[in-house]
Amino acid sequence: SVRFFCLDLIWDKIPEKFIEGNWEVHNYWLYIPIASGILCTLVGLTVVIMGEPGDLPYTISRVHHHAYIPIDHVLPMVFASLFSILAGGSLGPEAPLVAICGAIGGFISRRIFRQEHVNVVRKHTLMGMAGALGAFFGVPLGGSLF
Repeated sequence: SVRFFCLDLIWDKIPEKFIEGNWEVHNYWLYIPIASGILCTLVGLTVVIMGEPGDLPYTISRVHHHAYIPIDHVLPMVFASLFSILAGGSLGPEAPLVAICGAIGGFISRRIFRQEHVNVVRKHTLMGMAGALGAFFGVPLGGSLF
């Protein structure tokens, strides 16, 4: 997956190729704040350039009031969460994954199935969110409890 490739590249390959042997051993620790600082800057640039990805209260309010999560929040959420996870600043990808799959479920409901009933769109959005949880934790039945 992209996440594991980037983690391996940033925290294994780059230090092995450019840090070890080129820096003095007692300065190796400086790579950690430098890499994390660059990735945190990329999170900020993602928000500035691509727009606000939204957070959990925003996601919940959109599902309750409008029955779907806008699809234009998906790309900023993908990049902001990826850079945050790579920097070590996130506890896990569960919340972004749930929001992204919920937005895709609502999008499919409204655009492909042409649903206009709020309750049906909300159910499809929640099904996307439940599917994300079930897939992430590897327990398909657990997603139905969502």
